[in-house]
Amino acid sequence: MIPVDILINILSYNCINKKYFYHYLQLCKNINIKKYEEITRKLSFKISNMTTKYFIENTDHFLNLYYDTNREHIIPRVYSNSKSMGEGIMTIFALFYIFENNICFDNLFKISGRYWLNENFHYEDHEPNKSSIKYIDNNVNNCLTALYKLSYHTADKWHYYLMNSNDKFMTCTSYEEIFADFMKTIDDNEKKRIENKIGVSGYISVDGFYIDT
Repeated sequence: MIPVDILINILSYNCINKKYFYHYLQLCKNINIKKYEEITRKLSFKISNMTTKYFIENTDHFLNLYYDTNREHIIPRVYSNSKSMGEGIMTIFALFYIFENNICFDNLFKISGRYWLNENFHYEDHEPNKSSIKYIDNNVNNCLTALYKLSYHTADKWHYYLMNSNDKFMTCTSYEEIFADFMKTIDDNEKKRIENKIGVSGYISVDGFYIDT
């Protein structure tokens, strides 16, 4: 059986200046990059007032929270001082959309819009029905969130976990710590720890530091 995989791009920027337009271009690059030909479905989730035409034409599913009917409640939380709240809220809505619309998949690859897959990404490194994670500096309390893979059941658990993480969002606990804490609740036989490079490059949002891991 060929696994059905989906790719989520999450872009959380209002693209109104050169810096944010750069992130927009990276997201476009993610959609078209050759390595993604191995992944059978593409979903794009973004919050932006830019045109949606490109994303509608190049993704199988498109969700723009900027124009959601509850935007007055969503947008302030995405653009709050808590970075983890911003990404957490978008991931909650993305996963809700997937499960509410009965989008079936075996593996879910999540990549942030400002990052892209590099030559170190190899699909065969990711075992079917297992989640793939990369710890930052081998610290089990700090898990990379720029790129990860979740099985269907783990994605469902991740959705529930985020729904109950508001206290962590409010205290500005880093998203990497939250994800690491969640992964501690997953059995070892349900996840794979990537020891070598996972295959993602990009610039960290808070300081612009370039990573290639």
